[in-house]
Amino acid sequence: MVMALANAEPKSACGHKDMQSRIRADSLPIVGSGAGGRDLRRPAGADPCKRCGSVAAETATGPLRGLARAPGHGINCVGNLKYLEKTMNRLSTYAIVAFLSLAGAAPAFAHADLASASPAANATVTAAPTEITITFTEEVEPKFSTIEVTDAKGDRVDQGPAHTAANDAKILSVGLKALTPGVYMVMWHATAADDSHKTKGSYQFVFKP
Repeated sequence: MVMALANAEPKSACGHKDMQSRIRADSLPIVGSGAGGRDLRRPAGADPCKRCGSVAAETATGPLRGLARAPGHGINCVGNLKYLEKTMNRLSTYAIVAFLSLAGAAPAFAHADLASASPAANATVTAAPTEITITFTEEVEPKFSTIEVTDAKGDRVDQGPAHTAANDAKILSVGLKALTPGVYMVMWHATAADDSHKTKGSYQFVFKP
C-alpha cells in the first residue's frame, strides 16, 4: 500500500512561499516497488530539500542521477529541476550561437563578374576593334562562357567561339567582323571555373571614326 506521505504538506526550511514550487509526494513518479509494497518515490532515509521543502530531495536512481545540482537543492526537487531547465536553455543558446558563428565563417564562393573590358563599357572608339576582351573577377570556363556582339540592327558581328587567354583564365575574348560606324551591344555569359556559377551582363560601346 502507498504510505500516507502523499497527503503530507512539505514544509520549506528556506522560507520559500511559492506553493507551486513544492512537489507533493503523490505527484512524483514511482521508480519501483520494494518488499511489502514500499513506496520508492522517496527513498528510505532521504530528508526533504533544505531549500524548497520537496519530499523527494534525493533519488538513488533515475535520469537526473549524476547531473549538476543547484546549490542547496536535492537532485529531484523543484528548485533543482528549474535549475536544470535553465542550464539546458543556456546550453541550447550557446549551441545556436556556435552554429551561426561556424556558418558565418564558412567560405563563400566568388562569382565571375565583369572587372574591365576592351572596348570599355559606354566608350567611344575611333578605330574599329578586331575583338572584344573582357576581364572577369574570377577564372571562367571557356566552354560554357560566351560573348555576343550585335549592331544597331540586331545582327551578330562576333565571329568564332569565345576563348580564354593562354596565361590567364580570367580573360575571355571573341573576334569581330569588320565593323562600320555605329552603336554596338556586347552581351556576355560567364561560368565560373571554381563552382560553375553562371553570371551575365551587357554593355554598349560606340565606334565613331
